[in-house]
Order: sequence, then C-alpha cells, then structure tokens
Amino acid sequence: MDRTLEQEGMADDALLESQFWGAWETALAESADKVIVAPFAEGPWCPPLVHFLPQFHGMWTDRERTHIGGCPLCQKTLSHAWRAAGKCPSVWQVFQYWYLGREFELAGALKLHVRRDGCRRCRLLMCSSWLVGVAELFENGKQSWEQLRDWLSPAFCLLAPAFVPIPVGADKFDDGCTPFIKSETNSDGSAGVTVEVSRTGHLELTVESTTTDFQQVLVIGAETATLTPLAQSESGSRAVDLESSQEEQLLVLVPRL
Repeated sequence: MDRTLEQEGMADDALLESQFWGAWETALAESADKVIVAPFAEGPWCPPLVHFLPQFHGMWTDRERTHIGGCPLCQKTLSHAWRAAGKCPSVWQVFQYWYLGREFELAGALKLHVRRDGCRRCRLLMCSSWLVGVAELFENGKQSWEQLRDWLSPAFCLLAPAFVPIPVGADKFDDGCTPFIKSETNSDGSAGVTVEVSRTGHLELTVESTTTDFQQVLVIGAETATLTPLAQSESGSRAVDLESSQEEQLLVLVPRL
C-alpha cells in the first residue's frame, strides 16, 4: 500500500474512533442507565457499559474483575468512563496504582487517566508524601492490605482552585477575588463535601455522610500534606475553616484510622 494512503487511512480511523468515543461519553454522561453494551467488544465477556461507571466498581463480579484486568479494551473503556462521568479513580485505586505499578489490575486505565487526560487531582495525590506514609503502615506491619482497603475505600477528593485571600474584615469581594462554591460526592452518593470561600478569605469546608464518619481532611499542596481534624457542627455535619492558598490544593476526606 502507498505510504501516504496508509497514513491517511490511519488518520481516518483515529478520527472515527475519536468521534465515536466523544458521542459515547455524551450518552454515558446523560443517560448511562440506558447504555447496556460495550462498544468494540472483542469477546463475550466484556461487561455491560454501565458497569464501568464509578458507582458500580464495587459491584463487579470476580469474572468481570478478572476480565477487565486483562482486557486492554476494557481498560480504555474504564478511563473514558471516569472522564465522561467527571469522576476520578478512588483514593484506594490511586494508591494501588502508585504502590503496585503495572501489577495493579487497573494500571492501564489509571495510566490513561493520569497521563492522557492529565488529571490534576490524581497527579497531586500521587506526588504527595502522604502516600509514602500509607505504604509504610503496610510495610511495617501496622496495617494489613485489607485494613488499608477498608480505610481508604470511602475516601474521596475535591480540588480547590488557587485563591488570593481578601483583607480580613472586608465587606465585599473585589474583582480579583471572586468567591466560589464547589461540591463533590463520592462514587455511591453516600457522602458529599462543599467548599466555599468566606469573606475573611478562608476556605469553609462542610462534609455530610450517611455511612462514614469523616473526622479529618488531608490538605495536599505542591510540597506539603497536612492532616486537619473536622469539628462536628450543630446540624450534624463535619466542618472546618482552612487557609486559602495561591496554589491549587487537593482536599482528601478520609475516615479516622
């Protein structure tokens, strides 16, 4: 085949695949419950597409888990599902990828998520010294692998954007200090966190959960990682005021170990 024609054919294939995945992501984000078959299925065991949504990861059968771990197509589908749903891998999944590397069953999907999609949340988490401390708990025999799984599985993250504090006592925000409110829920919807900027320039963080008592928040910056306790409010939620920062901060909600 002529080299030019071959290159054009490859470009056409890449464009078609890009258009297909774009359409699929839109359908998944808008009506995931109606999507029942995985695209480009190479075999009979590729799980239904809806099973790739984050809230279904804990419900995979042993056969599905084994298949997804060894199927490049399913790894790619999983990475697209995170992107389409606007979600990230769980803290437990990110830790396993960071610690086990290629040995982690979802390494292919995590690699695409972090490198191709350039996820800032997961990059900050993977670069934090906190993961080193978690690994040492296991390596020193203080926590078993199963105990780490039970501890980190409910944890979830929110990325707080950089914010330049306003003067203390100011009665309004100026043009350079636009307030923001940002919310995030965990994969099964049982817990949610809201962070907003107060008029004193602090980050007000509120956590509500029906299943897990989140008693602390890990604040990860470019070079620091600080664990801060959450106080229980009159409404029963957990809350804390955090210092705002001129750099992005990753807020990780973790149960008490």
